Amino acid sequence: MGDTVQALAYKADVPARAKGAVQDRVDAVKGAVANVAGKALSRFGSAQSAAASAGSSASTAVGDAVAQAKASLPSTDQVKAKLSQAGSTAVGNPLGLAIGAVAVGFIAGLLVPVSDLERDRLGPIGEQLADKAKATAGDLIEHGKSAVTDALGGSAGSDQDI
Repeated sequence: MGDTVQALAYKADVPARAKGAVQDRVDAVKGAVANVAGKALSRFGSAQSAAASAGSSASTAVGDAVAQAKASLPSTDQVKAKLSQAGSTAVGNPLGLAIGAVAVGFIAGLLVPVSDLERDRLGPIGEQLADKAKATAGDLIEHGKSAVTDALGGSAGSDQDI
């Protein structure tokens, strides 16, 4: 009966069982890695010194890259100053802020694909607007051509008189 109680207590202690399962897997992975590393070291006698050298070189390279990144990034004070400057510019020029917001919204709208619902509901309206725009553009082109022809016709007649 004591064994049954212990078995039930073990089954009820889920965190301990989960921790044990994770620990078993970690130990298995560590053992596999150690086994592979041991085989690699035995096959390549100088692999340990080469790995140490490579590790030190990699560590130095990473440290240099981090230092270079830190040097190229602005400090928190610089970022705060730029944000404050942008805020005061936005307060001083609300029309520019509104135009910028409209432009960003327009670009975002162009980047988002058209949904089926929009295509179904707005498709005919878009076609009507496109037809009207083409007709208006055609009328403007014809008007421009006639204006240019009239202007050239009048100057061509004055050339003949001379």
